Amino acid sequence: MKKVFALLLILSLVFLSGCGHEHTWQEATCTQPRTCTDCGETEGEALGHSPTEATVWEPSVCSVCGEVMGEKLAPAFERHNIEVMDIADVPTEFFDGAPTQNPETRYLYMEPLLMFYTGNNSRKAGVPGYLCLMDYSIIESDENHEALEGYEWRIANFKVIFPDMSSGYQLAISDEDYYDIEGHDDSAQGSHYTVTWQGESYDGCVRIINFSSEPDYTVPVTGGFASNLIFLSKGVTVAFRVPVGYDGSVVCFRNSMYSFEPGQYIYDVMTPDDIFIRLT
Repeated sequence: MKKVFALLLILSLVFLSGCGHEHTWQEATCTQPRTCTDCGETEGEALGHSPTEATVWEPSVCSVCGEVMGEKLAPAFERHNIEVMDIADVPTEFFDGAPTQNPETRYLYMEPLLMFYTGNNSRKAGVPGYLCLMDYSIIESDENHEALEGYEWRIANFKVIFPDMSSGYQLAISDEDYYDIEGHDDSAQGSHYTVTWQGESYDGCVRIINFSSEPDYTVPVTGGFASNLIFLSKGVTVAFRVPVGYDGSVVCFRNSMYSFEPGQYIYDVMTPDDIFIRLT
């Protein structure tokens, strides 16, 4: 009789310690352990999130449940605090106003609207260059720029003048990707290259950078001992075939005294006087 009573007592304790029903389990999720939908009893632990890697196009999200885990990455030029000029803000004139004369030296001078420095012919000394935009267009194609479905051409024509007529100059121009400096495909000029736009890779891109000789740029002077101010002049045309809507092409007017070494990027060789223009 005592054995029967003990068995009943054990059964009673088991009954009191459980729910007394068959659980209906809802499988564990990223934030919740395995849970009975009837009584709320849990088993085990939550799975935890599986975050994807954030990009400039998409924030990090959980690959299991889709919850947003953070923010999108800032574009590379912003992360490296590189100041970029929108092409719409590039001046279309070299100077604002007439020449002024130093009363002591009698030399004439004009204040440029946009100036950078580059190396002279020997690349041993810096010389100033003045820059202006002649025109900018976005087209599908023309006789010199082949069409490709899903792509467009962004073409900018610049003129550069140099006040130092005796030292000459070595002009250095490169292109960068506003969104991804380290991943920028800097293949040889004229060849195809690849960009990433809105998370997709486009390998039908083309870059063309051409230089043209221009007549000396002259500014008429009234009064004083000179009739004209004369500047060396150079034309620069940049053309990029990029995905439709892509606004990441950046043209860099750099100082030719500083060249890239293997493994270096633009932020390693840039100077405060370099000009970066984004073709938006």
